[in-house]
Amino acid sequence: MKHLSRLFSLGMLACCTLFAAACSSDDNETRQPGDTPAPTPDTPAIHTVVVAQDGTGDYATLQEAFDALPVDGEPHIVRLRPGTYYEKVTLSAKHPRVTLIGDDAATCIITYDDFAGHDDGRGGTLGTWQCQSFLVDADDFTASNVTIANSYVNSLANAAVNKDTQAVALRIEGDRAAFYGCRIMGYQDTLFGRGTGRVYLRDCYVEGNVDFIFGSSTMVLDRCTLHVNRNNSVLTAPSTPADHKYGIVCIDCTITCPATGETDFDGTKFSYFYLGRPWQNAPRAVFIRCEEPAALRAEGWTTMSAQPELFAEYRCTGDGATSDRLAKRANAPHRSGSTPRACIRTTGRDEIQKYLNQQNQTEPIFKFSFSTTGPRSIDGTEARVFVPGPRGADFSRSKRRGDAWRIRGISLFLRASNIATMILPKIRVLRSHGQQAIPDLDAVQLTEEFRGRPELTFTEDTTEAERAEAICPTGAFRADPLELDLGRCLFCGECARVAPRNVHFTNDYRIGSPTREGLILHDGDTRVAFDPEQVRPEIRRCFRQALQLREVSAGGDASVEMELNATGNVNFDLGRFGIGFTASPRHADGVVVSGPLTANMAEALEICYDAVAEPKILVMCGTEACSGGLFAESRALDRSFLDTHKPDLWLPGAPTHPMIYIDGLLTLLGRKKRD
Repeated sequence: MKHLSRLFSLGMLACCTLFAAACSSDDNETRQPGDTPAPTPDTPAIHTVVVAQDGTGDYATLQEAFDALPVDGEPHIVRLRPGTYYEKVTLSAKHPRVTLIGDDAATCIITYDDFAGHDDGRGGTLGTWQCQSFLVDADDFTASNVTIANSYVNSLANAAVNKDTQAVALRIEGDRAAFYGCRIMGYQDTLFGRGTGRVYLRDCYVEGNVDFIFGSSTMVLDRCTLHVNRNNSVLTAPSTPADHKYGIVCIDCTITCPATGETDFDGTKFSYFYLGRPWQNAPRAVFIRCEEPAALRAEGWTTMSAQPELFAEYRCTGDGATSDRLAKRANAPHRSGSTPRACIRTTGRDEIQKYLNQQNQTEPIFKFSFSTTGPRSIDGTEARVFVPGPRGADFSRSKRRGDAWRIRGISLFLRASNIATMILPKIRVLRSHGQQAIPDLDAVQLTEEFRGRPELTFTEDTTEAERAEAICPTGAFRADPLELDLGRCLFCGECARVAPRNVHFTNDYRIGSPTREGLILHDGDTRVAFDPEQVRPEIRRCFRQALQLREVSAGGDASVEMELNATGNVNFDLGRFGIGFTASPRHADGVVVSGPLTANMAEALEICYDAVAEPKILVMCGTEACSGGLFAESRALDRSFLDTHKPDLWLPGAPTHPMIYIDGLLTLLGRKKRD
């Protein structure tokens, strides 16, 4: 209790400090989403280019500007001057951290008119996922004050092609994409979140008709206007992956549509629309505190090709959310039958709690953390807790200044509160597991039985050394000249057994190297050299504080893979250094390869590595990965991957001990030095 009391005091001190710091901030520091941060002596100006059709900028088209951006992992700003840019734009995965800023969404327009079924120029036709006007394939993209549109109209006038064809305006494949004050306009399938990443729209206008917000991404539309432009339309069509908690979430949005009886662009009198229908996988769509017009069908939702995992409304208002209509939706069958369950009102908190952070019993707050200048997340895993203001608030610069200190103060206070709630479970875990076994990595001493870095000693009599060379199963040991290649070594100890005067294995685990040649030890070497000059500068610049890696077992026997898994247990706790593993290469900063690189994994390895955005890290982990090990001469291997890709870190071992892996990564990142 004494320790808990101290911890509570420290937590309250941190809360007060953060709150005071926020309240004392100068209002002049308040910035709109998308504003360029002012440079300081410690933070140089962000690289910025200007796109202008009239030739006054750096480029005349947006695609030219994107293609010319350096591939360096640094943030870049592209400013778009007024004009209608008729072009099909792609921001590739190699250009993360790009911010696109328009002067005004009404005058800065990016548009194209492709559609599904259109000739692709190669003897085929475009699919839905290929017909977009704007593709965001990169992570950490931010846009503000621009219009992204597809001008192809799926109307009766186009019946010769397909009056119901898809024509995507914006397709998002990357993670952590954010849009502020933008207009996303089209007809069928306007906004397509095709990846498994996270997308955030705030104060945006989204227009379309059939399934015009759809896909597998986690998408949050915050205080947006959602305009239905055709009769018998459907707002959302989620295809949420089964392992995702969230699908499409609309919070504090206003839904608009033509007046009932008014003739829409298709020549049909407008009558009704639906909130959504389940497309694929485990669809989830939730409308929270949204204003729904009377044209919304009483049943609210309709059917498609899957059963919904969760279709819900929470405290919605308007003529489309009257009590009698909500009662019909709440009593509809769920996950079976013809109509999905749809409504959860104030008292129905059983499933809606997955989307709401219950700060109190009367006004839950949706947890979605987003920042235009730093890490962003959707479920409180990073950065800040954003607290929405009153509905319909004006978020222009002049209106924001007055409340800036209050909003930032509350946000930081809640952030400190969240930290406190995270600390107590951590204490319980540590108490149940006992004291962490390795609190200081610099002081680690492995057991004497552990075979780590070998020491070689030359003798005039080479009989024992020659015998050791003869029995080495991988050719790692050589008698003349005396050397031992750790990249081939199985650490079996046979060479030390037959040539004890020439070879002695120490328990030193610091045996990683940035070069393959660095793994070859000679007579008198007392350490494995780690030359920092061999480390690419962008590695330490971009990944020093945080690193996420994707592990690929290219024909491995699971031994190295098990040791890599152990780096996350309570003893080693690799996560305390901001280093971990991720399942998706699109969310990774690099790839860790284990196994001898078999031919049947060659293509998969190449695809995985290519999916990681630049700059990225490549780590070869284990003797098999470094050289092929016992299988080096096997025809089942294909190690041509290493002919075109240079690894940044070589980690020997059979298997690689967790300390070899941790020490190698921290040394590569410049967070440890090799004596």
